[in-house]
Amino acid sequence: MRALILAAGQGCRLLPFTADRPKCCVEVGGTTPIEFLRNSLAFCGVTELAVVVGYRGEMVRRKLGMGVHYIENPDYASTNSLYSFMLAGEWARGGTLVINADVLVDPACLRELIVAPVANALLYQRHQEYEAEQMKLVHDPAGRLLAISKSLPAEVAHGENLGVLKLSAAAVAAARRFAETEAAAGRTQSWMPLALHAMVDQMPVHCMEIGDRPWIEIDFPEDLERARNHVLPAIRESVRAQIEVGV
Repeated sequence: MRALILAAGQGCRLLPFTADRPKCCVEVGGTTPIEFLRNSLAFCGVTELAVVVGYRGEMVRRKLGMGVHYIENPDYASTNSLYSFMLAGEWARGGTLVINADVLVDPACLRELIVAPVANALLYQRHQEYEAEQMKLVHDPAGRLLAISKSLPAEVAHGENLGVLKLSAAAVAAARRFAETEAAAGRTQSWMPLALHAMVDQMPVHCMEIGDRPWIEIDFPEDLERARNHVLPAIRESVRAQIEVGV
């Protein structure tokens, strides 16, 4: 398995912490999200890693060093995650995990996604209530994705998308075609999940619930505080438990 991390964005909502660095390079518990993701993927057996960089990309390169394939998004200030994915489409053409660089998640969730006997899948978590900013999804009784959007009404949502996907070669090709169509039409601010929404009638995307296992997407200063004080310690405790039982 190979993995693609989307790390080009400026992270303006996380100011002032991102004034001089991308949010994936902000300190969290003695590490950074990009390093923690790299180590989590290696822990799960992922041996090939590509990262789309943009804003202060040299910092990401210094954090990760050699052994990583870097893809530049020079238009990071005027584009979004779908555009970054499009730039990496050739590297990802054989199928890949796709992960947002601001996500911290229990590696056990990544491992289950990798070994799941489905070609295309995403991770999600159920909540009692949903906020407008959350990327919400709806699936059918068998777990097949039906819709995914921030604008979905909270009362119909089945969960929040984590920003962690597994895409087959066919799904990568379909998402890449959609991204190229969006870019050609000047719609370069689209999120990656829009491609999934457009694909739901073409091929199944399975929704995998993570239960109450720890994860967080770091968008705002309050997310960073929660990541430092609660989520990362919980993930590390889970990893220690996995190592003890030989997972």
